[in-house]
Formats: sequence, C-alpha cells, structure tokens
Amino acid sequence: MTSGDYWNTLSFAYLTTYSFNRGERYSELRQLLKQQYTERAEREITSLRPAYLASAGRDRQVLRDQFKQLRSKEESYWKTYNGLFDGAGAMNPTVIEGVSYPANLPEVIALAGIFQIPCVEPHAWMCPPLYRDAICFFSNTGSLLHTVDICLSCNYLMVDGQLLLSADHQVYQHLQDFLRVSGHNVDHDSASF
Repeated sequence: MTSGDYWNTLSFAYLTTYSFNRGERYSELRQLLKQQYTERAEREITSLRPAYLASAGRDRQVLRDQFKQLRSKEESYWKTYNGLFDGAGAMNPTVIEGVSYPANLPEVIALAGIFQIPCVEPHAWMCPPLYRDAICFFSNTGSLLHTVDICLSCNYLMVDGQLLLSADHQVYQHLQDFLRVSGHNVDHDSASF
C-alpha cells in the first residue's frame, strides 16, 4: 500500500507526533541494556565453558553455536522492531511527545499532501530501520486509532507495527520538515545501532 492510499483510508479527530530513540534517554537506555545483555551473556558463557571444554565433535559445535548466539544478543535486540509501541503495547521509554494537531488545521492538510505525493521513486535502504518518530491518529474520544512509525534514515513507514508503506523519496524529505517544525530533533540522526 502506498502512503497516499493509506492516508485516504484515515478518519481521525486529531493527531500527535512523538519523538523517540534519540537523545540522552536513548543513550542511557542503550548503555544499560548493553550492560545487562553483556553481564547475562558472560554468566551464560561462563556456565557453558566447562561443558564446552569437556565436549568433542558435534557437542562442541552445538556449544560453539550457543556461544555465538549469546555474543550477538545485544546487536539483535536493536535490530528488532523498535517502534513507538512494543509488541505488548507499552510505549517506548525514550518517548517525547511532540505536537497535537486537530484534523482540520492547515498543518494536517499539508501533511495529507505529503502522504499523497505519488510514489514514483520509492526508496528503502538495505539497513534495518531504527524508528525515531511517529504520528498517532486519535478519535474524538481520545482512542488511539493508528500509529505510523517513521525512519527518516532508511526511509521506512510502518503502520501499527505490521504494514510497511511504499512512499516516494520526497515524502521523507517533507516529513522531515514537518517533524522539525513539530519540535523533533531530526537533523542529528544517524542510522547506526
């Protein structure tokens, strides 16, 4: 589905922008998780070491594979889905709420135009996305209807953690401008994990 097709399905009262996975909170959380993974992996490796030394052949290969899996846990954590909400519905702990816009404001009409840019040159880089921005759409009663996670580094739009949208490369350029005006620090992002 293209970003324009998606926008045409929306019916909402207001939207709110969110910024996450950046800044000091993100750095602190990443360091803490890295430390926890490293400590746990080291404990597990230490507990496996005697069995590894006593093993031979196929058993040794199985244990060697377990070592490799333990060493890559921290890296794999950051390459999994990292949107505004996790699989259990909890909000990303690094979130900073941006701006809320009623659906009839000129800013939202401009955003509609951004999403509806024809998908002529879709770009998606080979790197896994690190979502740092989101737009949430709400009903008039305040119920969350949809979330669009945005990775400006790799050009990805993910709806509700399930549907990847196709979008022209210009969509991302204009989204960056829209988010900047909404208070997001989008100019200092890198795609690194």
